[in-house]
Amino acid sequence: MQITVNTTVFKSKLRKYAVASKQTIQESLKEEARLIAQKLASITPPKTKAQGKRRVTGDIDRVYLSPKWFKEVFVFRHQNFGDRVKENIENLEIDKLRRMFYPSPRLSKIHIEPFDTGIIKRFRHNGRVGRGVAPYSFPLLDEGEKKSYIDRKNKMVGYAKSGWGYCVNALGGSVADWMNKGANGKVMIMPDMVVIINQTKTIYELDAKGRFSQYVIRGRDKDLAKKISKTLEGVGWN
Repeated sequence: MQITVNTTVFKSKLRKYAVASKQTIQESLKEEARLIAQKLASITPPKTKAQGKRRVTGDIDRVYLSPKWFKEVFVFRHQNFGDRVKENIENLEIDKLRRMFYPSPRLSKIHIEPFDTGIIKRFRHNGRVGRGVAPYSFPLLDEGEKKSYIDRKNKMVGYAKSGWGYCVNALGGSVADWMNKGANGKVMIMPDMVVIINQTKTIYELDAKGRFSQYVIRGRDKDLAKKISKTLEGVGWN
């Protein structure tokens, strides 16, 4: 995703503002680009690292039911069939399990498959997994696979933010460590233009849902007008 800051944003007061603030035009452009990147990094989900990790775990749990949950709930409801459930899970006797689950609404929708990270992609929309998806489970021996998958995904929390974070750093600012995930952004500085680019794959999906870039640009337009007016008033140019 590309955001361009150029002279049309500052309009006729750009040069006066640059002089009043003792900056060059390019410095003023870089300052505005940094503020835009900081705001985009701030409002792009998740708000905090802890919130991001909770959402990752919750989304995965909606698709891949814990084998422990699966076994305990079924055995609790059907005391006499605990061994048969375990045997059928391990042998992937899917049809037998579905017949045993009936008429329990939730259990009857469970699919028994080996752990496959591709399954969650079928349920993700706009970066999240809805609450009403059909749950999946998998053989007990794959329980560690789910935990490893959650751990790997939690390390990526802040990935979408990191593209803007890179731009902030490149323009002289700083962001929290968990937003730094490598060179996921790009900054191009020209005499009358600064371009900031978030190169992460997920930013388009998130921005399409929340329209964060539109919100930030509108907000910066208003803040910039106030900043210019205040600066010019201070030197008696308004």
